[in-house]
Amino acid sequence: MSLANLLAGTLLFAASSISGCNCSSDPNSGGSGNGNGGGAFTGVSYLFAGTDKGVYRSSDQGSNWSLVSTQPTGRAMMCFVTNGKYLYGGSTGLGTFVSTDSGMTWQSTCPGIQTEYVYGLGMFGPFVLAGTGGLGVWRSSDNGANWQVWQSGLSLGGPYNSNLSSFASIGSSLFVAMQTGGSCFRSNDSGLNWALANNGLNSQGAFQILAIDTILYAGTPDGIYRSSDKGGSWRPSNAGIQSQLVLTLQQHGSTLFAGTNANGLFRSTDLGASWASVHGVPSSVRALLVRGNSIFAGGMDSVVYRSTDDGVSWAHGNVFPGIQGVYSLGAQ
Repeated sequence: MSLANLLAGTLLFAASSISGCNCSSDPNSGGSGNGNGGGAFTGVSYLFAGTDKGVYRSSDQGSNWSLVSTQPTGRAMMCFVTNGKYLYGGSTGLGTFVSTDSGMTWQSTCPGIQTEYVYGLGMFGPFVLAGTGGLGVWRSSDNGANWQVWQSGLSLGGPYNSNLSSFASIGSSLFVAMQTGGSCFRSNDSGLNWALANNGLNSQGAFQILAIDTILYAGTPDGIYRSSDKGGSWRPSNAGIQSQLVLTLQQHGSTLFAGTNANGLFRSTDLGASWASVHGVPSSVRALLVRGNSIFAGGMDSVVYRSTDDGVSWAHGNVFPGIQGVYSLGAQ
């Protein structure tokens, strides 16, 4: 199967963000993709899972989940990001949504973003960022009421040819992953202008980028790449995980995790120099979330998995009836 067909199947069936749903993330926190709302666990908290039947929520660290919203109707929420009381969700087919009551109800922020395809969300300073299919990066400074598009320098195509699915930042440099075509772009002016930052990325695209201090990691269709010069150059960092389609990345302390499309979850304890397979999770891991000492994983299964021992063992909460999979994870 060609990469284009594989990506099209992934995006249409899994509805991406990959985003884990990566889905996206708050680039200021160095969290993983899909806008997973990274940051330290502070006590009272809700977890969110985006599925093809709506949004599920847990208030007990993933032991029990309940369906709180069927929005977006008929589509999966592919990415989450939080900014104070505002919880944002992005979907493929119905655009972006915002909730101010911890996910109980959602309001569409379209037609502010002039596309229905949103693959990644992030925060950069005061801005909410939305990565779209074919229409660049959209930015809002008023909690999603109004949006502006920033696409200068981005190589854009149709809704399945240039999906922007993940954000990360190092200092004042902002990065976005493109699933096909360009792999990685960098902006030094808060997203106003973009330039390719993919020298050495021997891949047709990148699904996830993760920033840890001054190091960037990219999850691609042929493994993981690493850059130590803000995307100026990349080298493979995928011993044990090469030739894997990596959909999502996350950091837990000194351990890195990588979710793949068909071979489950991998873990690295040496900053990505080598990877080992992790057991106890589904074969397709599309979303990862770290909250305190817990790691959560979701994929083409009907549950959310949780580990409290750095990924050595996993347990899961109650079953989500009738869903195809968990496509994004978030927290507030």
